[in-house]
Amino acid sequence: MSTSKRNRRSEPPRAEARSLGKTLLFMQQLWELTHSHRILFEKGATPPSRLPPARHIAGDFIDPDTAHGDFGRVDDLVGGPHDGALALPGAAPDRPDKADEQQAAAEVGGFQVVFKIPGRVSVGASEGAKSLSIASATIAPDLVIRSTPVLNPTAFLQASFKHAEDAPLLPGRVSIYRDGVFVGRSPMALAAKDEVVRLGFGVDEKVKVARTVVRRIEGTAGLIGSSKTDEREFKTVIRNAHEFAIRVAIEDQLPVSETEEIQVEMLPVTTQPTARDVRDRRGVMEWAFEAKPGETREIKLGWRVRWPKDKAVQFTPS
Repeated sequence: MSTSKRNRRSEPPRAEARSLGKTLLFMQQLWELTHSHRILFEKGATPPSRLPPARHIAGDFIDPDTAHGDFGRVDDLVGGPHDGALALPGAAPDRPDKADEQQAAAEVGGFQVVFKIPGRVSVGASEGAKSLSIASATIAPDLVIRSTPVLNPTAFLQASFKHAEDAPLLPGRVSIYRDGVFVGRSPMALAAKDEVVRLGFGVDEKVKVARTVVRRIEGTAGLIGSSKTDEREFKTVIRNAHEFAIRVAIEDQLPVSETEEIQVEMLPVTTQPTARDVRDRRGVMEWAFEAKPGETREIKLGWRVRWPKDKAVQFTPS
């Protein structure tokens, strides 16, 4: 290995022609220059013996057309052909401004949308799928904490917004980031213009939800016990441990009767819901409110089911 290295250094430099006229090629002594100087590459540059003392360079001037050696061409030193100045070590480099990413232009027709992506992209063989940027948008969504404690007391953060673009949002899986941290992937359905898009952003551990059974009574009612009853009361406690207010939506439900012989009534102890039959689901109720920082809120729900004593009632999930 060492012999090969000495031989390579003793060989005459190879010519790799790109003519820049009479252009300076600096050798190793280039790094000994004063950092505050800049050397101009110009035709007919002054030899070092005629330079002012402060700018004297200890080294040789080599014809770039015939000499390159281990230090490469002038292009290799300065990053490409230059007609201007080369900043020496220590000088502040000129940093180009960040270019804005081009976006596709959407042509919306009566039955289809065509995205025209500017420029050209090369896709090599066996490289797999390649992702291209079509468009980007900054949206201020509505944030809400949702929980269905009868099924799961976990509080989930959900963001929703109305899609305002003419081109639809195509269905697929989306990557979810919260505060710049990746939290997972979620499916997204097709969304046309003016449709509301809802995306889950994971569990919010600073909102605590707990549901407990307060009372459950089974008995008879009516003349000589002509009917049976099942009466239940529940309490849901929500606590916001955030340092800011956040909107909360709690869902629960009443039993739904499929026959006139079975009657369902809501007890007066129930906290009045803000919505009923949410998203066209029978019996589902919602309590929506803004929880202040550190606030604890209680929601009460009570119902009674009555049916003939000679009948049997079975509760099944809807």
